[in-house]
Amino acid sequence: MSHDNLTFMATSFKSQIWTEESLKPNQTKREMSMEKRMLSYLSLSQAYSLVIEILLPIASGTTVFFVGPDIWEGQLVKTLQLIKPTVFFATSRTWKLMYDKIKHQFDQLTFFEKMLITNFKSTTEQLVNKVKSTIENQNTVQNFSIRSKLNAFGQKKLKKQLGLHKCSAFFILDGPLSTEVQEFYFDIGVSIRNMLNSPFMSGPHLAEDIESGDNIELPGCATSFQSNLTNDNFELLGTGRHVCMGILHDLATFDNSDLFQIDLHVSAAKDEADNFVLTRSASDMSQLSNGYFVHTEAVEELIKNLVPVFSNCMLIGPNRPYFSVLMTLQTVTDRVTKKSTKKLTLSAHDWFKRSGILANTTADLTPSNTLWYEMVDNALMLVNRQLGSKAAFIVQWTLLETDFSVLNGEIEPTTKTLNRELIMKNYEKEIESMYPDSPLPTLAPIRFPRNILGFK
Repeated sequence: MSHDNLTFMATSFKSQIWTEESLKPNQTKREMSMEKRMLSYLSLSQAYSLVIEILLPIASGTTVFFVGPDIWEGQLVKTLQLIKPTVFFATSRTWKLMYDKIKHQFDQLTFFEKMLITNFKSTTEQLVNKVKSTIENQNTVQNFSIRSKLNAFGQKKLKKQLGLHKCSAFFILDGPLSTEVQEFYFDIGVSIRNMLNSPFMSGPHLAEDIESGDNIELPGCATSFQSNLTNDNFELLGTGRHVCMGILHDLATFDNSDLFQIDLHVSAAKDEADNFVLTRSASDMSQLSNGYFVHTEAVEELIKNLVPVFSNCMLIGPNRPYFSVLMTLQTVTDRVTKKSTKKLTLSAHDWFKRSGILANTTADLTPSNTLWYEMVDNALMLVNRQLGSKAAFIVQWTLLETDFSVLNGEIEPTTKTLNRELIMKNYEKEIESMYPDSPLPTLAPIRFPRNILGFK
């Protein structure tokens, strides 16, 4: 990265997104003059994190706090309550973790307490629909005005319990949340703003406007969409002064010698609301030996959405004849050794119980448990339908006894992303067992023990 990459992006972000008016549109001058505190849980190994966590606070006079590795051991909410951030940057995993914790606490409430909260949620939804109906003829829906009206129904109390009552801006940078999670946060007055970025850029180039909900470009950045040939996916093309100069050392890859004319292709798709959302960059794609490409993390997230009890899924496929996947369940971490155990978490145990499957540990999920194996097979069949081409189908899967862990280096301690090279090395035996000596020819009627293609 050049000095221009860094200073330009920090200044551009501050002028467009970080203004006092955009962060606190209804605050008094006294409230705006209070100390700005930012809590961030981003990885400094990413260029945009360096801009957001270091340069942006310097440019805006903000105190930045960094969370420690114990954040995943139940300290997240305590940290928020202690710092009381005015701006909060987090990954989708962090937002989901907070949601899961609150949902688990809700399950432990009495019937009367659940009824009160359910009634509160129903009331807020009715008010949202009423307010939206009064402005449906306008071009822009003022989401902030809706949120301010909902505060009267108890949002402040819920936000205070999360440590977010002083916070006026919430950001997510690594992909969208599910509709269920987004609606939950909206109900308590937390409107999370999506920001689109790429590892090849020195900062986010698209940010969601706090009022209209539209994605706005940062000055000096140009973004466009290019339709793919298959499915409903699109390529997100980004050009501008935020493109990292480091790519000049690898011009053969980008096939362009002019820095400011390079289009960096990033996968994008339409969400449930028919909006364009960023999925993954080209570096996150896996290629089979037949030349077929698949967006790795997008497929992995789809599997976890279909079977929520999975903790991690890792797609295996580069230079292989077909795709397979390693899966881990949500298991308890030993408090002393910090290693994953075979014992299922309480939420995982409850999920299996609701599904009619008796399981307390991963050892209980043997091949004789036909209901469990059929459930996974059916989920992967749905994933294969999404992939479209049979050349890209997931053919084999293996369930590991323990989850991946930070202690073993299999999960990055900050971003919580998978260390794929190390996992490939640690589980080489399990991976090779999914690829017999005789590879599966394209569309050949061969049946493996855990073949999910449905061949007879």
